[in-house]
Amino acid sequence: MKIRFVTRIKLTILVILIVATGILLFLKRDYVRGLLHRKVEKKALITILRSEDLSFLVTNRLVTQLVVQKKESNPFLGTKEGYLIAKVKLYYGVDLNKLTEDSIEVTKNNIIIHMPASEVLDFAVDLPSVRFITKKSVLMKIADKVKGNPDLRKELEEMLYNETVFFFKNEKLLPSRTEIEGRLQSFADLLSKKFGRKIIIKLPERKTIRGD
Repeated sequence: MKIRFVTRIKLTILVILIVATGILLFLKRDYVRGLLHRKVEKKALITILRSEDLSFLVTNRLVTQLVVQKKESNPFLGTKEGYLIAKVKLYYGVDLNKLTEDSIEVTKNNIIIHMPASEVLDFAVDLPSVRFITKKSVLMKIADKVKGNPDLRKELEEMLYNETVFFFKNEKLLPSRTEIEGRLQSFADLLSKKFGRKIIIKLPERKTIRGD
């Protein structure tokens, strides 16, 4: 009698273990399926966002003609001054190629995309447009040659990037975080229907850029 009772207990425990294992496997299968689905969603979003067709949403192309100048005076040697005139081009915005799967946060109801900070993406000088004007006193020319002072034109060329950024920033021509975020959110709202969840764009404050 006692043996039968022990056997029944063992069978009951075995059944419970089998059922529990089945439940765990089912839950694990759904969990893994959920993870795979999220991974697919993230990859799909990154592919869409990295599309070159979207670059106009996050990039501003700024062009201007700039004058960079430098002047030095010495009571004994006189003065020297130089002017560099050039047409410059600056691309400012968000580098979507920096997006990774870690940039995308998937929740039950939302997909949150953490964008990279806006920055200067490219800077170029239209070389045919460059003009250099200089004026030096005779004594200043001699002093520069003797001391081996750096070439004035080279100094002005090195100042060009910083002066360009300062100009566009001072004239409030660089797009703000809110402006870029708004453009992306408009596009994200269209994508929300495709993914069946609200897509939210978050953009951090812009990076401190050389020339600030």
